[in-house]
Amino acid sequence: MVEETVRRARERARGALVTGALGGLTLMATGCFRGDFFAQTCRDGEVCTTSTQVALETIGDGTQGSTDTGPTGPESDPRAYRIDSLALIDPHVYLDAFGPCADATETLNTSILVDTVDDEANSAILAFDDYSTALGSQLLRVYSASCDGGVPASCSPKGNPELLEAELRPSGSCRELDATTISPANLELLNDPDAPCFATAPTSFVLPISIGGVDVLLQDGQLAVRPEPFSAPIGLVDGVLWGFIPQGVAEGLSFEFGDTPTTLWALIAGGGGCTPQGVMISDVDEHAINGEPTLGVWFYMNFTAARATWEPDQGGTDSDSDSAGTDGSTTETGATDTDAATDATSSPVTTGSSSSDATTQAETGSSSSSSTTNTSTDTDTDTGTSTGADTDTDTDTM
Repeated sequence: MVEETVRRARERARGALVTGALGGLTLMATGCFRGDFFAQTCRDGEVCTTSTQVALETIGDGTQGSTDTGPTGPESDPRAYRIDSLALIDPHVYLDAFGPCADATETLNTSILVDTVDDEANSAILAFDDYSTALGSQLLRVYSASCDGGVPASCSPKGNPELLEAELRPSGSCRELDATTISPANLELLNDPDAPCFATAPTSFVLPISIGGVDVLLQDGQLAVRPEPFSAPIGLVDGVLWGFIPQGVAEGLSFEFGDTPTTLWALIAGGGGCTPQGVMISDVDEHAINGEPTLGVWFYMNFTAARATWEPDQGGTDSDSDSAGTDGSTTETGATDTDAATDATSSPVTTGSSSSDATTQAETGSSSSSSTTNTSTDTDTDTGTSTGADTDTDTDTM
């Protein structure tokens, strides 16, 4: 179920997301990412069982789970966590404005990233649809959200989420990466969450937190984190987030570092930035994107997240609850519209982008049953498999 949800969402979002973020930038380089990067412990929704009982703790909101760790696993519940700390570990960034090719990484972490994380109106949320201590595969939604200053923070989504497939690792480490893409000294500083922990598979997604007010698209991005306590987590600790940013994208990320206008690429040693005197280093990496050689840089960041009160009704969620009738209609609940179409195979969950749909919709405030029937040509830009005219009944839940 999780794999199908993620697959359908990514098919619809991939074209619009990558095209919009990269624009007309030319990408160059060769791959260095290992093909066997993620050996899955629990595949295809299989249950990971242990002989040890896990006592779920009662947390602040009164949520209490089951102690059952049999084949069905413990009961699960939705949980959301707001990223409350973020630090760049590798590569270091260098800027002449702070001295002759000065290392400005600490300044970046203690000023720009701290201010970014503290901006509650532009928060990043990691939300489990059904947090479980037994399911091997779980859906993790990454939202840009607006939060208040409460403890815990009360948050609501600002748009559709990125959908990631999180794998539960009952043993070992969740941080499996190519050590040749990070300096040995910085590798020692990078968080390494121990099991039980969650790790996501490589995929392209936009960081939920902008850098200097600029959105960043990660290629083959991943995250790993340890829930604490695991049975009923009030926080996510030892988090690590990493991914590849192509040179063309980094060159287009412009922001002010202190009072100095710069680009992300201009801060990278061996790229557009300076190189510290007497140190022969280059942080430029090579990676293959869709088989194309691409120059860029791997970014590695530590993070933590605190439990938040989640209010999805204010912005909607993308729960994948579909039911098909004999007329070929499908009903999707959540922030996306309910699309009853004769092309019943074209109904993926949207993640920030939608197909080109030339329709006219009738909306009546918060009504969940307001609809109109139109005849339109439905061009599904995500897969290109839909042909002919579709009759759509679109119901928007506001």
